[in-house]
Amino acid sequence: MTILKALNLLRVEIESDNQSVISLCVSETVPPWDYSAIILDIRGLGSTHSLSFSWTSRHNNAAVHWVAKACFSKTLPVTWAVCPPAPLVSLLSTDVANLPL
Repeated sequence: MTILKALNLLRVEIESDNQSVISLCVSETVPPWDYSAIILDIRGLGSTHSLSFSWTSRHNNAAVHWVAKACFSKTLPVTWAVCPPAPLVSLLSTDVANLPL
């Protein structure tokens, strides 16, 4: 979470199109053993930082889906965060254009 401090972010909202993951992150139930390490880490970060978790549809999460897919297929450029590829820029521009006023 040093990135939160580096960017001076006081509150961060984590969105996912996976309702099960969001539910596991905010509940106190024991997560399945194969996910328990990461879920418990996320819960720990949430308790020490101002994180909120919310579900969003994949349609509203297109940019993140594109990044995950590119990463999985090993086509995501190393510099994607500072110099986003054209398809990602297009998705982000669409997201911004669809924000409520």
